[in-house]
Amino acid sequence: MAVPKVFVSSTCYDLAEERAQLERFIVSYGFQSILSEYSDVFYDPDEHTHNACVKEIAHCDLFILIISGRFGGKHIDGSGESITQAEYNEARRLKIPIFSFVKSDVLNAQLYYKENVKSEGKEFAARIQYPSIYKQDDAVKIFSFIQSVQHARENNAIESYLSFSDIENHLRKQWAAQFFKFLQNRKDQLDVEHISSILEKLSGSSNKLESLVESLHDNNQGEEKTQELLNQTEIYNNVELFWEKVKYMMDFFDRIYVDEDQDKVIKFSKEIIRNWSQVDPKNMDGHFDYLLALGLFKMEDEDEDEEFTGISDLRSPGRTAWSPNLNREFDSFKKYYESGVKKSNMKLREKAINAVFNES
Repeated sequence: MAVPKVFVSSTCYDLAEERAQLERFIVSYGFQSILSEYSDVFYDPDEHTHNACVKEIAHCDLFILIISGRFGGKHIDGSGESITQAEYNEARRLKIPIFSFVKSDVLNAQLYYKENVKSEGKEFAARIQYPSIYKQDDAVKIFSFIQSVQHARENNAIESYLSFSDIENHLRKQWAAQFFKFLQNRKDQLDVEHISSILEKLSGSSNKLESLVESLHDNNQGEEKTQELLNQTEIYNNVELFWEKVKYMMDFFDRIYVDEDQDKVIKFSKEIIRNWSQVDPKNMDGHFDYLLALGLFKMEDEDEDEEFTGISDLRSPGRTAWSPNLNREFDSFKKYYESGVKKSNMKLREKAINAVFNES
């Protein structure tokens, strides 16, 4: 069974106790600890041990950083940074969750250093003796390392600790929070799968909006964003259904007026479709006005002997239909106009019209 791997990065000699306690703590969680002194790192005989440690991070899921009063050895292929810094930089590059701890007296010394830099300048601050730092020549480098963690654009939290219990308590809370986030994301994913099944059942839509489902999957959208995307999906679907009705009416006229051997596939240029999509329904009194503004149909006067209205096809003069069934179809425009077209924007309308007329 695969379990999370946790890489522990720190200087070894001064933090041997913390590292030993961390190894036991990590294993007690059922995780796998990766510490160099426990032979958890594979040392390739063809490369330096420094690089082996850095490469091992790519196989880990969590990264624990501990900074104390020792700078440690310099990374062999680096530009002055320590091995611990190189490991931290690699974890950041790989976007692995990082949990950073600094010994409280070292963090206090860094704060004291920063205050002196502001008031007296870097040269003066560097000459001060900092009892928590093992080698005073390393003080500025250690303080700069801490500052680089603090100034990171994300994952830049630092915890001060006096004893290992402080580290343990913090990790318990953070890992519990991470597990909760995993459960929430899993719930959102299940919701997305449910949404996907609903989209598959949407009738009359030639486009099931796979892009919406992919967006929800890729971004782990929360409830509010998911609902917003669902609302847009419903609007789009109703706009598409509206134009399916338009196409039905056009097909109806063609069945009446066009010879059997004539091609009846209705396709329109991008320019015509763009013109239709630019007709703003928000300024219309209703679906009749909208259809008239599109220039596709017009309503004829009521026949003296009938209770319904005729519909003319403006594409060709004289093409008029009289049928109760056709008028009921015409009345169904209202539903999709109110719940879709009226709430849509030009881009969405253009996409829906293209889906109805110009997609196979």
